[in-house]
Amino acid sequence: IVIYTLFGPEKLFESKYRLFLFKLFLNLNNTKLITRTRELERSWKKCFANFHYKIKYIPPLDFTNQIFQRPKKKGKLNFGSVGQIRNGKSLEFLNSFFLKNKNKNNFSIIGGYVNNKIKKNFGFLNKKFLISDKIFLKFKKIIVKASGLDYIILLYDNFFDKRNEVSTLYLAAKLGIPVICFKNAGWLFKQVKKFKCGIIINSLKEFSKFPGRKSKKYKSYLYGLKKMEQNILQIEKNKKKLEYFLFN
Repeated sequence: IVIYTLFGPEKLFESKYRLFLFKLFLNLNNTKLITRTRELERSWKKCFANFHYKIKYIPPLDFTNQIFQRPKKKGKLNFGSVGQIRNGKSLEFLNSFFLKNKNKNNFSIIGGYVNNKIKKNFGFLNKKFLISDKIFLKFKKIIVKASGLDYIILLYDNFFDKRNEVSTLYLAAKLGIPVICFKNAGWLFKQVKKFKCGIIINSLKEFSKFPGRKSKKYKSYLYGLKKMEQNILQIEKNKKKLEYFLFN
């Protein structure tokens, strides 16, 4: 029996019954817990030290192996926020910034709303930036629209659990699009720093000038993205790591 967790262990401690049942689960034979990031792995092992051997980070198993087309780009730089429209993605700032700088760069919000309540809360977004006003946006359409970007913006604020995986980073690697993120102690920052596949800023005040697509710096980001894909997005190898963990 395997639990594949996307979050930290804190929620278990909110209920003594939930915690009791989870400990029963760990005490059973042939039970394992898999995390999406090493940061989450450390958190779970810290809380359940006696069962550390049953907890392990496994690289992505479910990300597509599909090869995407990469269209030629020209003109102004194209920036985009990709994925669900929700809190924690600095969309208020980005909406304001690109309205003030609309003649310098292009900006797109490529994703659907989480629900109608969120749609109402984000009614301030400029409609010219929105690819869709739907609750759900098909993955195929997201890919088509995102492939034309020069930068994918991943400016997650304190609303977001920094231990969590950001699958949009993997999409950026597949599409060959550098990212922009915050400097912090989170998983996303560590990945971008390790592979040098994008721009890291300390705060929104530093969101201003970015290397053009023909610059050496930009090309170095592309190299970093390719390196990330070769090191992490190897689904068959990752499956073998999972099998070894489950049966040893």
